[in-house]
Amino acid sequence: MTRKARQGWHKEDIKAELRKRGWSFARLGRLYNYRQPGQPRHVLRQRWPAMEKVIADILEVQPATIWPDRYKADGTPIGTGIRRTPTFTTSAKSDNGKERGAA
Repeated sequence: MTRKARQGWHKEDIKAELRKRGWSFARLGRLYNYRQPGQPRHVLRQRWPAMEKVIADILEVQPATIWPDRYKADGTPIGTGIRRTPTFTTSAKSDNGKERGAA
Protein backbone atom coordinates (compact mmCIF):
# COMPACT_ATOMS: atom_id res chain seq x y z
CA MET A 1 0.00 0.00 0.00
CA THR A 2 1.40 3.40 -0.91
CA ARG A 3 0.90 6.38 1.29
CA LYS A 4 -0.37 9.66 -0.14
CA ALA A 5 2.36 12.29 -0.13
CA ARG A 6 1.66 15.15 2.24
CA GLN A 7 1.44 18.57 0.73
CA GLY A 8 2.44 21.85 2.29
CA TRP A 9 4.82 22.72 5.08
CA HIS A 10 6.28 20.07 7.35
CA LYS A 11 5.05 20.35 10.94
CA GLU A 12 8.58 20.98 12.21
CA ASP A 13 8.92 23.88 9.75
CA ILE A 14 5.70 25.39 11.09
CA LYS A 15 6.92 25.07 14.68
CA ALA A 16 10.32 26.54 13.77
CA GLU A 17 8.76 29.52 12.01
CA LEU A 18 6.54 30.20 15.02
CA ARG A 19 9.55 30.01 17.35
CA LYS A 20 11.52 32.41 15.13
CA ARG A 21 8.74 34.94 15.63
CA GLY A 22 8.60 34.40 19.40
CA TRP A 23 5.52 32.18 19.44
CA SER A 24 4.74 28.66 20.62
CA PHE A 25 1.62 26.54 20.69
CA ALA A 26 1.55 26.94 24.47
CA ARG A 27 1.61 30.73 24.11
CA LEU A 28 -1.24 30.56 21.58
CA GLY A 29 -3.19 28.34 23.97
CA ARG A 30 -2.75 30.78 26.83
CA LEU A 31 -3.63 33.75 24.62
CA TYR A 32 -6.86 32.08 23.46
CA ASN A 33 -7.68 30.70 26.95
CA TYR A 34 -7.63 27.00 26.15
CA ARG A 35 -7.81 24.72 29.17
CA GLN A 36 -4.66 22.98 27.98
CA PRO A 37 -2.19 25.57 26.66
CA GLY A 38 -0.67 23.17 24.12
CA GLN A 39 -4.02 22.38 22.54
CA PRO A 40 -3.40 24.51 19.41
CA ARG A 41 -0.69 22.03 18.35
CA HIS A 42 -3.53 19.74 17.22
CA VAL A 43 -3.70 21.90 14.10
CA LEU A 44 -0.59 20.07 12.90
CA ARG A 45 -2.50 16.83 12.41
CA GLN A 46 -6.15 17.77 11.99
CA ARG A 47 -8.13 20.47 10.26
CA TRP A 48 -8.87 23.51 12.39
CA PRO A 49 -9.55 26.47 10.07
CA ALA A 50 -9.72 29.08 12.85
CA MET A 51 -6.33 28.14 14.32
CA GLU A 52 -4.86 27.67 10.84
CA LYS A 53 -5.81 31.31 10.15
CA VAL A 54 -4.22 32.51 13.41
CA ILE A 55 -0.97 30.70 12.64
CA ALA A 56 -0.95 31.88 9.03
CA ASP A 57 -1.45 35.48 10.19
CA ILE A 58 1.52 35.17 12.55
CA LEU A 59 3.64 33.73 9.75
CA GLU A 60 2.32 36.38 7.31
CA VAL A 61 1.11 33.87 4.70
CA GLN A 62 -2.25 32.46 3.65
CA PRO A 63 -3.42 29.25 5.38
CA ALA A 64 -3.54 27.53 1.98
CA THR A 65 0.20 28.19 1.61
CA ILE A 66 0.94 26.16 4.75
CA TRP A 67 -1.79 23.53 4.31
CA PRO A 68 -2.69 23.39 0.58
CA ASP A 69 -4.29 19.95 1.02
CA ARG A 70 -6.83 21.50 3.43
CA TYR A 71 -8.00 24.32 1.15
CA LYS A 72 -9.73 24.69 -2.20
CA ALA A 73 -8.20 26.71 -5.02
CA ASP A 74 -10.26 29.76 -3.99
CA GLY A 75 -8.83 29.63 -0.43
CA THR A 76 -11.90 28.28 1.34
CA PRO A 77 -11.41 25.35 3.73
CA ILE A 78 -12.24 21.87 2.50
CA GLY A 79 -14.86 20.19 4.69
CA THR A 80 -13.69 17.55 7.12
CA GLY A 81 -16.27 15.04 6.01
CA ILE A 82 -17.61 14.93 9.56
CA ARG A 83 -21.27 15.74 9.89
CA ARG A 84 -21.70 18.07 12.85
CA THR A 85 -25.49 18.11 12.95
CA PRO A 86 -27.58 15.11 13.94
CA THR A 87 -29.25 13.27 11.08
CA PHE A 88 -32.08 11.70 13.07
CA THR A 89 -35.65 12.91 12.77
CA THR A 90 -37.97 13.55 15.64
CA SER A 91 -41.45 12.21 15.79
CA ALA A 92 -44.56 13.59 17.44
CA LYS A 93 -45.06 10.17 19.03
CA SER A 94 -43.14 8.98 22.04
CA ASP A 95 -41.43 5.61 22.19
CA ASN A 96 -44.60 3.88 23.42
CA GLY A 97 -46.66 5.05 20.45
CA LYS A 98 -48.74 7.69 22.28
CA GLU A 99 -48.84 11.29 21.19
CA ARG A 100 -46.48 13.49 23.15
CA GLY A 101 -48.25 15.86 25.48
CA ALA A 102 -51.45 13.83 25.32
CA ALA A 103 -53.16 13.07 28.62
